[in-house]
Amino acid sequence: MPAALGSDAAEPMVERGFWSLFTSSSSTRGSLRDQVRQEIRRLIVKYGGRGNPLSLTVTGHSLGAALAVLTAYDITTTFQDAPMVTVVSFGGPRVGNASFRRRLEESGIKVLRIVNTQDVITKVPGFVVEDQSVAEDNENGSSIPSWLLSKTGWVYADIGRELRLPGRRTANVVACHDLSVYLNLVNQLSANCPLRSLAMRAAASQSQG
Repeated sequence: MPAALGSDAAEPMVERGFWSLFTSSSSTRGSLRDQVRQEIRRLIVKYGGRGNPLSLTVTGHSLGAALAVLTAYDITTTFQDAPMVTVVSFGGPRVGNASFRRRLEESGIKVLRIVNTQDVITKVPGFVVEDQSVAEDNENGSSIPSWLLSKTGWVYADIGRELRLPGRRTANVVACHDLSVYLNLVNQLSANCPLRSLAMRAAASQSQG
């Protein structure tokens, strides 16, 4: 899978920097990808083959959210008896193009993307052409035609099901992206919200991390 977005929309691609962080290693430590694969092998040996399929939930905030998506994809495409994987991301940036999103969905990965409506990090990098975000970008002053955007190599896709949390308007961009703000917004979810239970469990794991 190429690690940079380009003009070939038919090929799954992801943001180069995220991919580099996921796959890079050093002389003293293996890459995040290698470490995850080693742990998944251990879990499959220890808990697999008992009649019940394994399931994993991967969570992350900000850059960690992007890496969580790449981790989930790598798990499902690497292991023959891969666990069922769910991703819950908090304030995650965009990761890849529409072809990458389709490949992710075809692999069976479920993604819940928790978004503070005031958090600009969830609206970068690039542009979203075929999604609702196009209308939002245009409302924010972007009037670049979608056909032209597709030529720039900056066309991304929002991945998974979005849970939008109405954050308080503030000029402090950093505050809108803070994990504690996300955890507080999740705690305020209505008991009638069908995604509340999953969001609360993921929030608890993040607060303990």
